[in-house]
Amino acid sequence: HNKHHALTNEQGVDEDIATDPFLFTWAPDPKHDSPLRKIQHWIFFVPFSALFALWRVDTLNVVVNAIEEKRPKAKQELFLLLAHYFVMLSVLPFNVWFPAVFLSGFMSAMIVTPTHQSEEIFSEFQHDWVAAQFTSTR
Repeated sequence: HNKHHALTNEQGVDEDIATDPFLFTWAPDPKHDSPLRKIQHWIFFVPFSALFALWRVDTLNVVVNAIEEKRPKAKQELFLLLAHYFVMLSVLPFNVWFPAVFLSGFMSAMIVTPTHQSEEIFSEFQHDWVAAQFTSTR
């Protein structure tokens, strides 16, 4: 997520705007296009709902990669994440936490995704970081 704050709204770098192949905010290269793009305005709530679930998967992937790269305290971080999920899954029944993840993902995506799309999106690297921050954020 740090890349998002360092290189805000840069295509190919900022994961917050990399919603393809589920949602396209610009017309992609035809070889990467999806037939769903034509109806994405009707089905957007499905990928929006998956936001928090995807963030959880991404977090676990980052921690596993950190362990493989032998970063200090990466195993401790994985243990703490697993402990968190163990407690959450032990205390909250499935019919509470499962819909909560998808409902909260939808609600967050309804705020986060449009705010990124209303700002400047860069197709190339921006050499002037300060100007890029003022242009791509509010």
